[in-house]
Parts: sequence; structure tokens; C-alpha cells
Amino acid sequence: MLTYRGSPYSTIFSVSQTEPYKGSARDFSPSELDRELETHRTIKGIYPELKSLIGSLGLSQGNIIHYASIIKQTSVYKVRRYPHWQGLLYLTCYLYFRYRETNDKLVTAFCYLTRKYHEAAKAFAKQKIADELELIREKLKYVGNILHYFVDESVSNVVEFGEIRQQAFGLIPKEEIHAISQHLGKRDFDLAGYEWEYIDKQSRKIANSLRKLFIAIDIECEADQKILSAQITLSKQELTEKRKIITVHQEGIKKSDNRYLWINGEVHTKRFEFYLYRMISRQLDRGKAYVTESEKNKRLEDDLIPIKDWENDRLNLIQKTGLQRLSSPITQTLDEFEKRLERRMDQVAASISGDTNEFVKLQPRSSQLAWMLANRRWRDDVDNPIYSQIRHMGIIEIMNYVNRKTGFLEAFKGITTRKRCTKAEEDDLIACIFGNGTNYGLHRIAAISDRSIGVLRGVNDAFVRPETISAANDLISNGTARLPVFRHYTLNGSSPFGSINGQKYACRINTFKARFSAKYFRKGKGVSAMTRVSNHVPIKTTVISPNEYEGHYAFDLLYNNSSDIQPKSQRIHTA
Repeated sequence: MLTYRGSPYSTIFSVSQTEPYKGSARDFSPSELDRELETHRTIKGIYPELKSLIGSLGLSQGNIIHYASIIKQTSVYKVRRYPHWQGLLYLTCYLYFRYRETNDKLVTAFCYLTRKYHEAAKAFAKQKIADELELIREKLKYVGNILHYFVDESVSNVVEFGEIRQQAFGLIPKEEIHAISQHLGKRDFDLAGYEWEYIDKQSRKIANSLRKLFIAIDIECEADQKILSAQITLSKQELTEKRKIITVHQEGIKKSDNRYLWINGEVHTKRFEFYLYRMISRQLDRGKAYVTESEKNKRLEDDLIPIKDWENDRLNLIQKTGLQRLSSPITQTLDEFEKRLERRMDQVAASISGDTNEFVKLQPRSSQLAWMLANRRWRDDVDNPIYSQIRHMGIIEIMNYVNRKTGFLEAFKGITTRKRCTKAEEDDLIACIFGNGTNYGLHRIAAISDRSIGVLRGVNDAFVRPETISAANDLISNGTARLPVFRHYTLNGSSPFGSINGQKYACRINTFKARFSAKYFRKGKGVSAMTRVSNHVPIKTTVISPNEYEGHYAFDLLYNNSSDIQPKSQRIHTA
């Protein structure tokens, strides 16, 4: 038992209790989300004390992640052998990090399931309209028989209309006549009404999957979202105590949605519950709603210095950044940019006038500008003779050769509490890298090689991590940049070019970022690897979900590039 007692903290948490909570949710299935919710509830009670303790210690984000990874990768037996204060420090950092991770995963699951139900409702509504149109086309031939009743001389005028209507219902049922009359009257089908009809049918399923997530997540709103913030607080209380929403702020409902949410002067509570979830999901995507105790869903202001510190010590803070442009007046910076732009425009105009511009040509007859593609014929054949001089090598031979030249395997350092890091066997590391990189997996590599699965698992867990892979990639990238041939791949020596794009990969196992996509994976799941490439060298990569907006991750790839290859112009596909 690791215990920290001392004013104002009195946190008690068993080391063995962390074991069930090490593995995070792998997908959005009810069992996985229930396990994540249980982890969230367990840590939530002690999280304020954990946060206060870490704040008083002044630990950096990097230290917190490192100490948390020690608990994640170390067995309970080894953790108990640490000195009391050391084990408590690692455990505190792990629980702090794990709670924020659960918040991110629960928010992701909440938005994913809300969007899933909404898209299913739209698909149901479209299919229902298609079915009704098919029914109308099929039954339209009977409409003539019904109209014939009005001109049939054999029908007496004293016959009650109810009898005629019953005869008409014998030809076409009442519901189908209503649909046909709407179609003939050129009324649009109520698409939104059909969507809410689907929500009514799935209300129990929606409540079972989304309600517990909504109650667990501590959602906050911006100052201009007071109505939504009040509705969230009140709805959480009512759902917890009475299992349904009773109080509704009508100001938060759009006028166009009122007729679907208010029936006979009373709110349709099941519909409004899903309506509230949709509003929250949209505001989370827009940044109007946030979760403070998370990493991916917090406000931008949470990563910035307090506004009071900025107002009181602005000049000193700017000077510490060392950025000349930030310390210079903005008018001076804009004037410099304007002069550069005018100078470049004059250069382009001169090149067009002198017919030296390869891409823009002045038409002699019309005096109009036209875009042209530079027609450069290859002087050398595609199958250059130099390639026949290169010796054929296996992939493992190439990896060993690259390691001798760059030492990239030295970047794979194990998680340890000692100053001297442990090392893994190079053959084991290469086997793990090859197995993961080719998507074979460790089991298959162990089956076809002399490496044991136990050793490979231990090496993979302790040494192969995102940060070590990134460091190894930097060593390979830097070694490639030092080669004499590298400069020949540069399109523009003064302004090296780079590009960012996502490549889709199918997943054999469920992961939290994996999504279904018929376009890329048919009936399977997969992820998207966003990679920043310059001169054919992948210098930075991050893995995202295929349905996420790539533009949101472009800045991280640009800013966090730690290699020696620094492109000055960048292209990104933001679809």
C-alpha cells in the first residue's frame, strides 16, 4: 500500500488497484466503454489531491509522462520494491495522466456515438422517403379508380361519403392515400420528422450508451453559452436523480426544431435528450464547449500563461522569447512584408515581360497571360544504368547497414528509474521494428525466426514507443540529409519543399483511433498516418482517425519537426 499523508493531502491508493486500469479502451463497444468509465469513477475522487500535489512539486509535462510510463510498463511487484516516496511519485503521475486520458477517450466516444446515431437517422429518413416514392409509383394506378367514384352515375347522391371512403380504403390503405395526396400536392417529405422517428425507436439504446458518458464527463462552456451550460448542469442532476430530463430551457432550442420537440404543449423528453447531446457534440467540435481536465479537449487558454501575468509582465515575457518579430512593432513587420511582396511582384512581372518565366507566358496576339506547363524531356532513360550497379540486399541487411551508418538503434532507450539506461539486443529491436513496420506482428516474427515471443514482447513494451521511434527517425533523416546526393533531390535549394498527407492503413486489431471506411477499408477498420515528407524523407508522422480533419494536425507536424531537414515551403491536403 502506497500512502501519502500530510496536510492538506491524505490520499490512499493501492498499487495493485492500478493493474486493472492500465489498459485503455480499444474501441467503442459497451464493454470497453464501461471499463473506461469504471477507471474514470475510481480516480475521480482523488484527482483534485493528485493535481494539487503535482502542482506543488512543480513537475514538467515531460516528467509527468515519463513517471507515468514507468507505472504503465512496470509490474506491480517491481513498483512495490521502489522506495516509498519514489513509488508514490510514480503512482501519482500515472493516476493524474490516466484520468486525463480517460476524459479524452470518453469525449471521443461521446462525439463518435452521437454522430453515429445522427447519421443512422439521416440514412433511415432517406430510405423511408425512397420506400414511399416506390409505393406511390406502385399505387398510383389505383388513383384513377378512386377518382371514378366522383363521376360514376350509378352512385346515388344520397350515399354517405363514409361509404365511398371505405370503398376507397379497400383499394388503397388510408396511410398510403395520405402519402399519395402529399406527393400529388407537391408537398416535400418531412425528412426531419423521419429522422426523429428513428430516434424514437432507438431512444432506449441511445440512453444506455450516451447517458452514462454525458453524466461522467465534466463539460464546461464558454461565457457566451450560458443557456447550454445551465441546461447541462440541470440535465445531469435530473438524469442522475430521476432518470429523465424534466426541465428544458426553450431559449436553447432552434425555432425550426420546436415542432419536433414540443408535442401538445409538452416537451418530448426522449427527443430533447438526444437533441442536447447533439448540441454538446457540435460545441465540442467548435471549441465552444471543453473539458478542462483533459489533453485534447481543453481550451487553448489552459496552455497559455495567466492573463494577469501577461498584463503585468508583458514586456519581460516578450523579451524572454527571443523572437525579434514579436518584440518589434507590428506596423514595422507589416511594412517589411509589404516591401518584400512588392519586390517579388516586380521580379515576376519582369520575368513575364522578358519571356523568361517558364509557367506564365504573354500571348503575342491577344496580349493576355496564359499558364503553361514546363515541358522538360528526360535526358536519361528511366532505367538508368546506375541501378544495375547496386547490390541486391535483404531488408534486415539494409536495416543493419543503416544502423552502422546512423546508429538509430541507440535511440531506443528503455524506461528506467536509473541514470544508466538499459539496452536491448540489436537483433531483438530489429525484429520488433520489422514486425510492427510490415504489419506482420510479433507472433508471426517469433514463429518464423529464432526470437522468442516473450523476449520480443518485453523489448517491444520497454523500448519501442512513439518518442523512441521519433528519435530514431530523426537520426536516419539527419544521416540522409548529410549524403552528397541529397541536395540533388531538392526542388528549390533556397526554399526546400515539403508536403503533408495522410496514408490509410487497415488494422488487424481494434484500436481507439480505428474507424470504418468503405472507401479505404471496405468492411474493415483502419487509421490514417499523416506524414510530413521532404525530398522523399518522412521527417514527422502522427496517427489519426480516417474521418478526422487533417488540417487540425498540420501545425503539430510543422512545429514539432526536430530533424535537420527544415522545409521552408509546405503543401498540405486539408480535405
